[in-house]
Amino acid sequence: MLRFNLRHLRAKAPLCSRAFSTTYTEYYGLPPLRVLGPTLWCIAAAGTVYLGCAGWEVYRDAKLAKEHRYGTGSQLTYDQIETARALYRVQQRHSEHAAAESSGWRLGDLPEADKFVAGTMGLNTAIFAATRAFPSISWRFAHVPAGPTNYTLFTSMFGHASLFHLGFNMYALYNFGPSVARSRTFQGSGSHLAAFYLSTGIFASLAHHLTSKFASPRVFPPAFVVPGLGASGAIFGIVSAWAMSYPNGLIGLAFIPGFSLPAQQALLWYSLFETYGLLVGVKMFRFAHAAHLAGLGIGSAYVAYGGRQRVWEPSRRFMFKQLRLLGLV
Repeated sequence: MLRFNLRHLRAKAPLCSRAFSTTYTEYYGLPPLRVLGPTLWCIAAAGTVYLGCAGWEVYRDAKLAKEHRYGTGSQLTYDQIETARALYRVQQRHSEHAAAESSGWRLGDLPEADKFVAGTMGLNTAIFAATRAFPSISWRFAHVPAGPTNYTLFTSMFGHASLFHLGFNMYALYNFGPSVARSRTFQGSGSHLAAFYLSTGIFASLAHHLTSKFASPRVFPPAFVVPGLGASGAIFGIVSAWAMSYPNGLIGLAFIPGFSLPAQQALLWYSLFETYGLLVGVKMFRFAHAAHLAGLGIGSAYVAYGGRQRVWEPSRRFMFKQLRLLGLV
């Protein structure tokens, strides 16, 4: 189960933070913190992710509706799409029971949310292997707030500084992801889980970027000139969504084996630790505390304030209208 981790910044060359800090400062000085560009980029990226995932789910549900002849006219309605979606969830549950009773196992038998979790774990592992085999591409999966690029606010969630860093994040995703997907908020939707995970990671990266000049003042070099990478912001979003969905569950605390707290109490302790780390700094832990806090806040708020009704369903309805205009549903 997840405790601490994230954006572990002690990377080997070419991600040498101290060397980058010295070189950048000596030859160029510290540039101003970019705010507007990265913020607009992240909003656009997260919006694209949500609408893209919603559109894919609507398109697939429309195909299912047509296969089962739910439409009574020349065009499907959104209510017919919803009926098809309900049928799909029933089919998924039957597939899960059949797979559990079967002696064999196939990737295709997994529910769609579990496929997303497995695919994400595989992709992160493949990128980690690629950056070790070809170190020159490592910069494409690490975000330096002092640098000029915005796309790394997204790609940095797929980069990891060490095998332990990768394993810790993926272990947390494996433990919490499927349960979150089956919660009332996500209702087994792999597309919804993917949209939430990716957009939370984007905004967690943005939080780290925007606070990088003052975060953790006791830690040197400053986060502003240090490459940041890791899926932890998204992972903390998953964990907090799990805690809000299953408040009677237990979450273990980092570095205290065998000790667990009720889920929402654990969230409080994590939040206090990350806040202290952000405002003061913990020398022995170079974490991206702002990213962790953003993940915790986004996941908690998404479940508490009805992310499905306020964000996901409107996205599906909007994409249904666009796909119908294009003649795709």
